[in-house]
Amino acid sequence: MTVKKNYFISLTAIVLASVYPLYMGVTALLAYLRDGGIIAEQYPRYIIPFTPISIALIVAVAFMPQLFKLLKRFAQLGASVLGLGVFVAAELALENTIIIMENVPLLDSASGLPLEYWQLALCRELTEAEAQQVVMTQVPGTVSPLAKLHFYLIAVLIVLSVIGVVYGFSRMIREGNREKRVPLWTQLAAVAAFVGVCIWVCFTGFYRTDGLNVSALTAGMNSLFLLLFGLTAGTYAGTLLTRQKPILARWLPAMIAFLATLAIYLGQFFVLGRQLYHIGPCFPFLPIFSTPFSAFDFGVMLLSGAVTWLILWLIRPQES
Repeated sequence: MTVKKNYFISLTAIVLASVYPLYMGVTALLAYLRDGGIIAEQYPRYIIPFTPISIALIVAVAFMPQLFKLLKRFAQLGASVLGLGVFVAAELALENTIIIMENVPLLDSASGLPLEYWQLALCRELTEAEAQQVVMTQVPGTVSPLAKLHFYLIAVLIVLSVIGVVYGFSRMIREGNREKRVPLWTQLAAVAAFVGVCIWVCFTGFYRTDGLNVSALTAGMNSLFLLLFGLTAGTYAGTLLTRQKPILARWLPAMIAFLATLAIYLGQFFVLGRQLYHIGPCFPFLPIFSTPFSAFDFGVMLLSGAVTWLILWLIRPQES
């Protein structure tokens, strides 16, 4: 495969995967231009953060050939900075888009509020009606930045991981060095699985039906989401550290996976109003050690690190 063909396939795949997020963005933009805001009932759920992520990836990958020429071995860093910059710009633009809600006296216009309030309410509640009740209790300008941590962590990981995969395969083809082929395929599999679970939760909410008191199925799906987040972060670090000694190439990515899972747990904790999902009042699911986390939660964090270490060991079995 040539470098140009790799870029074409990569960019095409990202555009195809971004069709629905881009459609949501175009729909919101047209509504904003027509009505001065987005009608709450017509709001494309999870436009934040997936539309900004899609825009960021398309721009970063489209400019990667030029970044290779300009920055050489720092092209991945340049593409990552570009992608994250585009994401932040698109995210902030969307967060300040106005949602139009009838009979909600929050602003002087008595009908509108920034989109960030509505997205936050939808994450905490199940239906638009419940979300409207949550929004009515908010005071403009009081949304904590910590409430957005969940979305930002997801976005940063997806942007960095996808750019890392595209850059890695491009460099491998350019140099003819296949040393990172297996780690790159592993990273690609991890980020593809994580994005797949993100899409799943967007359309199903992991089958949540009763607030934060969830079924075993919902808890299991949410745990898979959290575990894959850590695993994706760990394999990303593992690919970067492929040529290092085992303590760096395996143990450091495993620790990063553990910490990433802890971080996304904290993001979920803040976005849910300083609470976490729970199954019932039995020990494995009760908070311990004066933390919001249960023994089950700590188990998911540890499992994320352990699975990362095992995968990196399996793809480099010749090292001790």
